[in-house]
Amino acid sequence: MFKYLAISCSLLYSSSTLASNNLPQVLDYYPTCEYKNISTKNNHYTVEIDKNELLEIKYTDSTPFYSRYFEKVLKSIQQDALSEGADAIIIERITLRIIGVKKIKNNEYIDKIKFITTTTNIISCQNDIPSTTPTPYNSKGENIAKDREIHLTTLAKNDYINIYKQAKNHLAPAANVTLNSAYSLSNGKPESSINQLMGPESVKLSMRDGSTAYVYGRTLWIYAKNSQIIRIDKNQSILNKHGSNMIEPSDNYDQDNWIIDGKIQFKDKLAQILSLEKIEQKGNEYHLDGKNNKLILHFETFSLNNRHETAEMLTGFSFVPRKNSAKHTSIQFNEFDDNKIKQIISNKNEDEFILSHTQLANIIKIPNQVDSSRNEQWVIANENILLGINDIEARKVSKIRFTESLTRNQNKDEFIKTLKNYNIPITKSDFLSKNQESEDNFEQVFYRKDNVSLTATFESEDMNAQLIDLLIEL
Repeated sequence: MFKYLAISCSLLYSSSTLASNNLPQVLDYYPTCEYKNISTKNNHYTVEIDKNELLEIKYTDSTPFYSRYFEKVLKSIQQDALSEGADAIIIERITLRIIGVKKIKNNEYIDKIKFITTTTNIISCQNDIPSTTPTPYNSKGENIAKDREIHLTTLAKNDYINIYKQAKNHLAPAANVTLNSAYSLSNGKPESSINQLMGPESVKLSMRDGSTAYVYGRTLWIYAKNSQIIRIDKNQSILNKHGSNMIEPSDNYDQDNWIIDGKIQFKDKLAQILSLEKIEQKGNEYHLDGKNNKLILHFETFSLNNRHETAEMLTGFSFVPRKNSAKHTSIQFNEFDDNKIKQIISNKNEDEFILSHTQLANIIKIPNQVDSSRNEQWVIANENILLGINDIEARKVSKIRFTESLTRNQNKDEFIKTLKNYNIPITKSDFLSKNQESEDNFEQVFYRKDNVSLTATFESEDMNAQLIDLLIEL
């Protein structure tokens, strides 16, 4: 990604090299006994690619290519663990970044990569029998921790695929930005090229103007309309902070190491940029003009070290066609019958929420999906309601969540109106009064009856505190 490319890798290589020369063993499974944790290490290893093996950048998904180079890194990890007296290693994370690209005859080739690893060095027990709980990465570098994966449904298909793992394992394009492209994508390119180049999106939203927003991590937004890319935004989310925090951060796309024209970077000062480039100014907008595209630069004011001075610093950009730079700010929500939600809230014996075929068709047509973590996927029903759907084939909703607006600064009265529409108690005292067998845990209250459980979150632990989030699990 950006100035670098980042992925969590699934690396394959011969395991015979792993325990050679009495080096500490990389564990496939956690020990069953109580092992001694010596240290947790975060290390960076830079590797230069053999000049006879340079890989063209368009083939960045070539995992076997990187696997050979990771063997050298692994030996360094093992030698470091040995020096600490460890006899075993648990690999917590493997991230790959491309940090060097060489241009040869109009083609770009990868010539330098960096591996970032998190490892735990341990002293294991003698004669320990391995458990059945896999470590995050096994001795082949494969991410096989099944309990950490999420099998999500692709709504247009009736099969389960591990989107989260697929996104983590995808090698992102370089975050180079010019007047011709951003992240190797250009306005006018086919919409299908987004997933091909960027991997699975974190969020997919339908906009009122007929465009679709593909969101990568929390900060990179790519818009497509009529099967073509029409806009790329960095750090210009149409979700508010609350909405953005629902999205799992991305190692690939949430770092601000993007670079414009090879010289302008995140948090460069406006004065510095004006000395480097011919920047056009229109009102408060600064932009670079190209033949077909325009690059709008977004600045924020920051206090400098002495706090008496401020400076305008670059925080994001919008890559747009010259003829149409209008921002896409309004989400097209699904139309669906919410009477079932009211029934579940009013009668807790209602423990099933099955979507009608029409509602399912609407969700497929207007997905508005948020893959918020390794364990959850939500469909945004409207700005205050999310539906957790684990089994699309059965049309079954497993969770309903009421929360403050994900898209705007909604005032309290508006949110209270939404809660009242569903007969949901507004304050903590009202909630405890209605659900008298609840467990009061300061800002949170838990209630369970039969197969339905409620988790209510309030502004504070005070009895008159307002409800800000309600999770219903079926």
